[in-house]
Amino acid sequence: MEANNNFSIDTKDNIFIRICFWANVLCLVTSLLLGAVLIFTDIIDHKDFMSFTKDSDIKLYFLPLSICILIHWIFCIRFWHKHDKYSKAIYALIFLNFIYAPFYYYQVRIKQRPLKNTIAKKEEEAEEEEEDYSVTDDEFHELNRQNIFSVLHLWTSKEVLLSCQNDEYDTQVLAALFRHWKDSYMPESEDFTELFSEEELELLEEFNEALEELEAHLPEYHPTLGQFVETVMWTDMNKTTLDIIERLKQD
Repeated sequence: MEANNNFSIDTKDNIFIRICFWANVLCLVTSLLLGAVLIFTDIIDHKDFMSFTKDSDIKLYFLPLSICILIHWIFCIRFWHKHDKYSKAIYALIFLNFIYAPFYYYQVRIKQRPLKNTIAKKEEEAEEEEEDYSVTDDEFHELNRQNIFSVLHLWTSKEVLLSCQNDEYDTQVLAALFRHWKDSYMPESEDFTELFSEEELELLEEFNEALEELEAHLPEYHPTLGQFVETVMWTDMNKTTLDIIERLKQD
């Protein structure tokens, strides 16, 4: 993401910061020239230069210049933090401070290079592209409908019913199937009834009555599914379920 280079400060602040920028440039150029003269020539004696820099009047002259340079450096760091914080310029601003500050200012405020915000862009794109796993109301309603119909489907054949039992000696599976239907079938709930048409609700009520009658006629200790599918009760329930599903298809 490229931020806007128009830094939101008023005109006077802009003028003052420009003055600080040129003061920084002047100080940098002067320092480089003096350094070169001292190192490569004998025009200025080192001792004379050191005594010159210790003069109180000279220090007083350089004080406002130093303040301008400090303000300009702080401005550059603040600008980086607000508009360019995903560039690596901060390292140079910290370690080279006033030496690098005018170069950075020239790039972002005068030349106006694109400000780097690529990490933020990647994060935003990742959020936008992140897959949405939320369920809409329509999808939730369809899931509830399919849950009811899947319970009916369990009673359509021996093979389907027996697939619910891992242990052939488990006598609790049949009771669990009854509980599952009671947990799913809620005709007193408006949220439930609005999922089905009137014809579908009538057929579901018919299935519910048949299931309740079956449960009432089973012995206190339920048989295993293997035993149950060999009874007349299973045959009657299976026929009822197939008939109801056929009529549901027609509706």
